[in-house]
Amino acid sequence: MFEEAPLVGVVAAGAKTAFCSLNNPRFKDYVALPPLEGPKGAKTTATNTCSVNIGKFAISNQCKDPAVAIRWIDYFYSQEGTLRAVMGVEGRDWRKAEEGEKGVNDEQGVYHRILKYGKEQNVCWNKLVPCFYRDKLRNGEVIDETSQEKMLYDITKEYYSPYFVENIMLPLFMSSEEAEEIAEYAYLISDTKTGYVTVSYSKFILGEWDVNDDGQWDKYIKQLEGMGLKRFIEIQQKNYKAQYID
Repeated sequence: MFEEAPLVGVVAAGAKTAFCSLNNPRFKDYVALPPLEGPKGAKTTATNTCSVNIGKFAISNQCKDPAVAIRWIDYFYSQEGTLRAVMGVEGRDWRKAEEGEKGVNDEQGVYHRILKYGKEQNVCWNKLVPCFYRDKLRNGEVIDETSQEKMLYDITKEYYSPYFVENIMLPLFMSSEEAEEIAEYAYLISDTKTGYVTVSYSKFILGEWDVNDDGQWDKYIKQLEGMGLKRFIEIQQKNYKAQYID
């Protein structure tokens, strides 16, 4: 994969393997960039502080015993359940770390993966199921010092951790009716690929639209309002208040 990776100057990605294979000669030439500094000295880094993997399970009206289904899925939020779902069977697909084995975070390791990630298998779901992948567990994997995971952890700690945004919007829970309604607005407004905000980012950045042009900006806001921005915010504000304030 990506054996003939294109030569690029700057690319946005969560890891180098997203655009260049490990055995590509250019792999070692790419380095991470620290957060850019704004004209007033501001530096920020986006972060996801939620360790709970949500939106991966539903109970249909055909389920004969919903209580049993809930108990089963709740098991995956325990460390034992998370390791079974994400890694496979202990002793075969993964093992507990031995004394002195270091994890990604340079602390005592928690587990060592035997079944390598990316290999075709039929024993676990990786992170496609509900799980509680907290930092200590995620970074407790025993790995080789030269692995990409270690490199990413060290870069994050040095370059990005000091600039994490502390107050971020955590996942919101709402009624099924509101979830269906907001999904329609989200697709039009905030979808990361086709949403109007995403598309507009590109146009402003590339200079197709002038961000200093009040007329252009008003047109942008009017389009958002026509897509249901007011209701989109209203639903989220209502559930944020109910979940985190009241």
